[in-house]
Amino acid sequence: MSFYPSTRATLLFVAIPVLLGCSQDRELRRRRELHEIAAHHQSQLAEFEQARAELSGRSQVPQELSFQQSGTIFVEECELRGYPQHEEFWLKYTWVNNTDQPIDRALVTITLRDRDRDAEHVEEMELRLPFSASFGRDSSYTTYLALPIREVELGPNLDWKIQVQALIRADH
Repeated sequence: MSFYPSTRATLLFVAIPVLLGCSQDRELRRRRELHEIAAHHQSQLAEFEQARAELSGRSQVPQELSFQQSGTIFVEECELRGYPQHEEFWLKYTWVNNTDQPIDRALVTITLRDRDRDAEHVEEMELRLPFSASFGRDSSYTTYLALPIREVELGPNLDWKIQVQALIRADH
């Protein structure tokens, strides 16, 4: 009988602390990575909340915008929604035909503009009634737009505008 441990026992005796050290090292790296991800997410969330507050401060609602012979738009809600990397510009508005003529449809154009990068995103919506009916005086149409933020960046230089053009048939 020998007093020297077997080769297997020696390897096991040496390997266990090494394996435990690797496992602890992996756990520390994983925790550090999760902490970095959480810090990055918090930073993005703070930037998003700041952009929301800035847009809200510049976009007082309700707003009434008159477009002479194309009617009036009442902006009821205007805000940024979503979460970082999935932001959207939300606008709820009502168009009213307060002209003296029937209007077949209205073309509403909403423009988001980033003045820093001189970039913009334009969205058009056609408002119309079913069965080719016309909007008579004081008729209205309420809708909303949820526009994903892609071509422009959030920040203090993000502006928006809304325009409307009334479309009238020639036989009116």
